[in-house]
Amino acid sequence: MKYVHSRPELFKDKLIESRKKYHPPPNPERDELVKKQRPEIDHVMVKDKPPCFIDIIQRWEEKNSCHLPNDLKQFYLMSDGMEIKWLVKAENSAPVFIGKMFINGIIDLNRIGFSKNAKGITLDDLNDFSVNDVTHYPLFNTEENRIFELDPCDGNGRVSLVINADSSKSSIWFLDRSLKFHHLADTFTEYYRLLLLHCGLPFWHYNYTDFGIPPYILHWYYMLVPALFTNSNNNSNENDQTTKSSSLIEFDPEKVFQRKNAV
Repeated sequence: MKYVHSRPELFKDKLIESRKKYHPPPNPERDELVKKQRPEIDHVMVKDKPPCFIDIIQRWEEKNSCHLPNDLKQFYLMSDGMEIKWLVKAENSAPVFIGKMFINGIIDLNRIGFSKNAKGITLDDLNDFSVNDVTHYPLFNTEENRIFELDPCDGNGRVSLVINADSSKSSIWFLDRSLKFHHLADTFTEYYRLLLLHCGLPFWHYNYTDFGIPPYILHWYYMLVPALFTNSNNNSNENDQTTKSSSLIEFDPEKVFQRKNAV
């Protein structure tokens, strides 16, 4: 019987493949292009994701008894998820990770559910948070809608895909750590545009909540995406300005979500 350690070249090959999986190789051409456009950006790390097979999407839909929205389905046919990180240059210090754009692969697109815990909080108690609010929030314990996790947000909340019972309508919501929903977009395409607009900066989803973006991180926003806060006097005005700014960005979803041939 031959062992891996008896053939060093096999061990080396496995190690290289493992490093490629978790640490993508550098891409000097992409970094140079980014530096020309945004000189404050030092390095961009992109994990290449293969396209998702159509039969995997169909099995997911059968398992969860619902249909993915067409724009999200086209995205998965192009790339099974997304993970982009980038570093920013800090004066007289080493570059630091500041931006992250992430979307779960279809295998990790799991349904969000909560059960009764030690404190006796039930799903009905969580739904009671929105009883007196005219906004139609997603509900946890009904078949009226199904809620799936698009982005775990590094534990700072969850970006949720909400699909109604007959799959005729879907929307994107942010679930904060107090388990309250905040509407982000009516479609995945709109959410994708917002993600790009905010450059994946930390806590950007909180710009659409009552709390707002934490003050200690705002300097990055004023430095990297100042247009988001131009002529904005309060949080609601910021959201209006964001919506107006996003409408000015040339964005063709058919080109962005162009399907790759997955054989």
